[in-house]
Amino acid sequence: MNRFVPTSNKGFSLIELVVVVAVLAILAAIGIPSFNAIIKRALLAITKTSLNDNYKQCKINSDGELNLSNIPGVVFQSNDCASDITATINSECTLKMNMSTGAKTGWTDSYEQCVSATNNSPGNGNGNGNGNRNGNGSINEALANYCNNDPKPTSCQTTGLGGYAVVHDDGTVAGITVLTSNDPFNNGGVMPIEFMGCPAGCRLIRQTNPSDTGNVAGWFGQNVNYTNGVFTLEDGTQIKDGVGIRPNGEMFDTGTNEIIN
Repeated sequence: MNRFVPTSNKGFSLIELVVVVAVLAILAAIGIPSFNAIIKRALLAITKTSLNDNYKQCKINSDGELNLSNIPGVVFQSNDCASDITATINSECTLKMNMSTGAKTGWTDSYEQCVSATNNSPGNGNGNGNGNRNGNGSINEALANYCNNDPKPTSCQTTGLGGYAVVHDDGTVAGITVLTSNDPFNNGGVMPIEFMGCPAGCRLIRQTNPSDTGNVAGWFGQNVNYTNGVFTLEDGTQIKDGVGIRPNGEMFDTGTNEIIN
């Protein structure tokens, strides 16, 4: 005998559909921002790599053509080994690199910091051209205000034990040596011999203070450049006479890392 088994054509209830939609909305709210953040970090890293690669190419052949990558969302300005190249990401984060000296501007660790630095740079963010970063003028003014205190702060030293940078004419910092003066050869602070791969004629310039224990460190290589009396690190930090200023405005002692403002 055949047995009839009834089938059900019942679909989803309204409550079930609402639950499904709500779950999908929650997943989208969590996932999309994370995905966008990953994309932005990748764009920042790729843009830095492109600028660095072109700088290296310019050092090999200053008359050659640059190979600026076609990166979605990134706009490059200039195409010359003798000038700055500006890269703007998503119209909100701007990096700059001088193809002649390697000097970097706006090179922060994160995309969010880059956006903040771009908005606070001169001529941006506040409408009067007085952002919190103003090239070398900002650190010179801040140091003058701090270092002119009486008695003079121990962080503000132009001589004495410290890390002295061996600086090439193009601003490249070849290395750091521990000295008590920038003129150990009585030669006006100029190297009379090749030293640390830097030819005769390179300068010795005080960069960092010693730590509390007497240890001395410093920044050199591709992540730092010296120009107009100021060392500029890859993340935008500027250093002069043993005192540094980070992109967020913090002033610190380069030896102890103590915040001094």
